[in-house]
Amino acid sequence: MENKINKTNKGPAPFEFPKEAADALASANITTVGLPFETYVWFVKNGRPAAKQMGGISYTGGFACSSIPEANYKLMDVFGETHDLSAIFEPLTNTNVNSQGVEYNTVDLPSLIVTPVLYRKRFFENRSHTQILCLQLLPGEEQIVIWSMLSAKGYQSSTMLDEIGKVASNTANTRRELGGPPVNFFWHRVGMPSTPEFKSVGKRATSIITPVRASLVSDNLREAYIGDELATIIGDAVLMEEVLAWRDAWKENRNDTSFDGNDSNDEFSSIPF
Repeated sequence: MENKINKTNKGPAPFEFPKEAADALASANITTVGLPFETYVWFVKNGRPAAKQMGGISYTGGFACSSIPEANYKLMDVFGETHDLSAIFEPLTNTNVNSQGVEYNTVDLPSLIVTPVLYRKRFFENRSHTQILCLQLLPGEEQIVIWSMLSAKGYQSSTMLDEIGKVASNTANTRRELGGPPVNFFWHRVGMPSTPEFKSVGKRATSIITPVRASLVSDNLREAYIGDELATIIGDAVLMEEVLAWRDAWKENRNDTSFDGNDSNDEFSSIPF
């Protein structure tokens, strides 16, 4: 299996990638019910200035995942093979208490290495809600890749899409020079910086968020390329009926007029990935 982050392909040779997989992404109408593969959900967690001494994502913000502890750290990769990753993720697990006083565990990470595949967005209970289906490269030497989903609500919903959209826009010329591979074929680092940025948001009641940031894992697109094998997996996935049904399931309420306007600058059709 080829390396997931390629650090050797730096020369001026023509850039090769699966054209059929790229065409599949284009034809899937990426404005994007159940998915046909194991998917692990990461939700955005805002940091808090008051948590500075506590540290971790409670202070910096990041992503939290309850799916991994619930699976007893046995994760299925994109090829259907199961891996026991307790050695990696148990030390990163924290106990939380929900509003009903029930404890639950999450794996907490300040940032993730992913590539976006499809997304969907809706307005629900006066808040915007975005989910992005991704391939995720897990930490560790094995370079295991899983299907994951990034989930964000409110201002982070728009911020996360905007940040990933900027990556697409900022790399458009370079990708065009390489033959036009979609931005979905390159690893992104999505999350919060180690030095947190606290931002006050809200029109009626203000709150503090730590905005999600995104960039490619390398300025050299050849190094950030996910590889032909994973690109083909993406191309196959976006043609699956179940995946397209998942993408389209929120279309009816993505422009709910009851929304309070806090994300008024969000344009569903403007995200270029």
